[in-house]
Amino acid sequence: MEPGLAVLILAAGESKRLGTAKQLLKFHSYTLLEHVIQNARAVSEKIFVVLGAHAESIAKKTDLSGCQLVANANWQNGMGSSIAAGVQSITDNTPDCKEILVLLTDQPKVSRELLTCLVDTHHHKSNLITACNYGSTYGVPAIFDLALFSDLKALKGDKGAKSIIKSHFSKTNFIYFPEGHIDIDTQDDLRHLK
Repeated sequence: MEPGLAVLILAAGESKRLGTAKQLLKFHSYTLLEHVIQNARAVSEKIFVVLGAHAESIAKKTDLSGCQLVANANWQNGMGSSIAAGVQSITDNTPDCKEILVLLTDQPKVSRELLTCLVDTHHHKSNLITACNYGSTYGVPAIFDLALFSDLKALKGDKGAKSIIKSHFSKTNFIYFPEGHIDIDTQDDLRHLK
């Protein structure tokens, strides 16, 4: 466990293309959101979950024990607004936080081993960011240093954390995560996963 590390899980999306709340889809014996939370517990006790669309239903049907919930009233404005709301809540409630690990709900192949590797790499190769690369792209899961908290809080609309990684590319460590491109956006994605 890293005392200076907080985990931010983004779970505010509407899942419009899927037609149902992806946060509540079953993956093995957990929902997708519970799966992410279980993995996050391997690296930190400070777990913040941003809810927006379907918040009431998710809160009722998900084991969120030990997590701090962040309500994003502006969830319709996109992922950037959820990151900004989450980072603001972390800085308000966890003054000793030195780094934030950002996770999505719909990357089912994220594992405890991957998150532990991210944390270890971030601490052994001091840089502002440690992110994942998959295929020809890169992004979250990613750890952001304290120096970038203000940049994260300034995000708006659909502009996510990838834009910050791009801005600080030369100060970013990368971990190869070949299954990082697997996410759940449509019923076809879900069928393929199962």
